[in-house]
Amino acid sequence: MVTSTAKTGGGRNGPKAIIATFVAAIMIFSVLSLVALDSDSNNNDPEFGSDHGDMSLGAEFTTATIAAGMGYTLMLKSDGTVWAWGGNANGQLGDGTKTSRTVPVHVMSDVTAISACSLHSLALKSDGTVWAWGWNYHGQVGDGNSGAGADKSTPFKISSLTDVVAISAGSGHSLALKSDGTVWAWGANTNGQLGDGTNGAGADKSTPVQVLFMAGVTVTSISAGGTHSLALVGGEVWAWGHNEFGQLGDNSTIDRNRPVRVLGGASGDTYLTDVTISAGGGHSLALKSDGTVYAWGDNRFGQLGDGTTDDCLTPVKILPLTGVTAISAGNDHSLALRDNGTVYAWGNNEFGQLGNGDIGTDFKKSPVQAIGFSETGYLTDVTAIAAGYLGSYVLKSDGTVWALGILAPSPLMSLAVDDKDDGLPMMLIIAIAVIAIAGIGAAAWFFMRKK
Repeated sequence: MVTSTAKTGGGRNGPKAIIATFVAAIMIFSVLSLVALDSDSNNNDPEFGSDHGDMSLGAEFTTATIAAGMGYTLMLKSDGTVWAWGGNANGQLGDGTKTSRTVPVHVMSDVTAISACSLHSLALKSDGTVWAWGWNYHGQVGDGNSGAGADKSTPFKISSLTDVVAISAGSGHSLALKSDGTVWAWGANTNGQLGDGTNGAGADKSTPVQVLFMAGVTVTSISAGGTHSLALVGGEVWAWGHNEFGQLGDNSTIDRNRPVRVLGGASGDTYLTDVTISAGGGHSLALKSDGTVYAWGDNRFGQLGDGTTDDCLTPVKILPLTGVTAISAGNDHSLALRDNGTVYAWGNNEFGQLGNGDIGTDFKKSPVQAIGFSETGYLTDVTAIAAGYLGSYVLKSDGTVWALGILAPSPLMSLAVDDKDDGLPMMLIIAIAVIAIAGIGAAAWFFMRKK
C-alpha cells in the first residue's frame, strides 16, 4: 500500500473536507470519458490505438498479479507483460509520458514480479534484473538521481542489482532480495527504513545499499511499508525503520536503522514465526500457515482488526478470522482472502475501500465481508487481492478485476482493448474513470495529511 513518508501521518479532517469535490469530479470525469471514447473509438489516437494490444482478461489471466499504487494500478499478465492505468503525474505508469490513462497501457515484457506503493513502480524480469520508474525525489528509482525533476517516466534498469528474486516498493523506498539471501535497499531513509545503519536528514540513498543483517543470515521474503520494512529470516519476522506506532513489533516505539526481530507477544519471550508478511502505511500484517492473521502497529483506524483503536507494539491475533490464504496491508486498511474465495477488510473506510457497500462511514475495527457488485450477495471467486491508498483491488477467477472504493465494487476489465474496438461499455468507462480521478483525490489527501 503512497512520495513519501506521509504514509503513516495523518488525520481524518482532510479526507472529509474533499469528499464532496472528489465525488463531483468523478461524475464530471466519467461524462468526459464517455464523450472522448465515443469520438475516438474509430481513429488511431495512440491512447486508444493499436499500442494497447490485446487486453482480454480471461482464463489466461487468473495467475496475474495486481499492484496498487496511489491512484494507479499495475497488472502482470501470465505471459509476462506489464500493464498500467490511472494517474501518471510522476511517470509512474512507465509509458514514457506523464499523461493519466483511463485504459491499460503496455509497459514492458518478460517480467516475473511487480510492486507499487505510492508513486513509483518496480518490476523484476526473468533474468533477475530490477527495473524502476516513477517518482524519484528520494532516489527510490535507484538511478543515482534524486530531488525535484528526477522522476523517470520509462523503466530504468538498476545495473548494480543482479540475481534478484523478489522486490517490494514502499512509500519512498525500495527493497530487493537477491538469490544469495541478501537484501538491498534504496530511496528514503529518514527513519532508517533502508536498514543500512544510518538514518535522519541526508541519509537517503539513490543507489542500492545492503541491509545490515547479522552475518550468515539468509532472507527469504521482503515487504516495504510506508516508512518501515519487513523480512523473513529462517521463518522469523524481522523489521526496521519507522516505529512510532510499534509497527516493528519489538515492544517499543524506537526507530531502528538495522533489522530487529518481531516478538511473538507482549511477554517478549517468543518470536513471530511460520508466516508470510505484508507491511502497510504504519502497521504490519502476518499470515500464519494455519490460516490465522496477526497484526501490529498503527491502529487509529482499526486497521489491526482487533476490535480496538489502540496501537499494538507486538503482534495480536485477529479473531475470528480463519482460513486465510493471502493478506494485503494498505495505507490504513487491511485485506484478507479466505480459502473459499471471499474477501474480508477492516480499517479506514472513508472512501469505501473496505467494499462493504458504505462510503464516508466510520472505520471498521473488526473484519467485514466485501459485497458483490449487485449488492445482493458477497464478493466470491477471488484469487488475488491488493490494498492501495484509497481503494482496494481484487482479481476474480474469471479474469475480471474489481475495484473496492469510492463506489461499490465495480468490474474494471473483461474485454479486449485494441485498434478495432468500437467503444467501451458505459459501466467499464465509469469504473475506470473513478480509478483515474482517484489519483487526484489521493494526491490531495496525501499532501493534506503531510501537513
